[in-house]
Amino acid sequence: MDDDNTVRRLLASHVRVGFDQRVHKWYLGPHAKRRMANEVAVLTHLANQGCPFVPRIIQHDLERLYMTTTYCGARAQRPESEMVASIYAQLLPFGVQHNDPTPDYLIYDPMLFRYCIVDFQLSSLIEVGDGLCWQDLLEGPTIPA
Repeated sequence: MDDDNTVRRLLASHVRVGFDQRVHKWYLGPHAKRRMANEVAVLTHLANQGCPFVPRIIQHDLERLYMTTTYCGARAQRPESEMVASIYAQLLPFGVQHNDPTPDYLIYDPMLFRYCIVDFQLSSLIEVGDGLCWQDLLEGPTIPA
């Protein structure tokens, strides 16, 4: 993705951490419902698989394009690229491929003493092949929010 504005527009969301240490996320922009549904499916799968380094869904409302998850920590110093690849590879045994593996989605959790992965809008469930990638958003039909 060369055009930074295209990236922001395609993955637009508003995220805020509440005083209750819950993460509140509103999906915006093109394909918002599709992106949210994908993220909910992937996070639900990871929770069912017992993956300890991703947020847990507390509640979600597909019609309002809103989700609340557990808090995983704060942004920290960006890890080296080799470490980034290693962290994302840890999703594979849980049956998930993250299709946008950037340091931006790595959050340091001081309780676990490790990086956690957030933002699964562009992710796939390996076994069934369900999920989203950049090409789906760039070439696919626009689905209303």
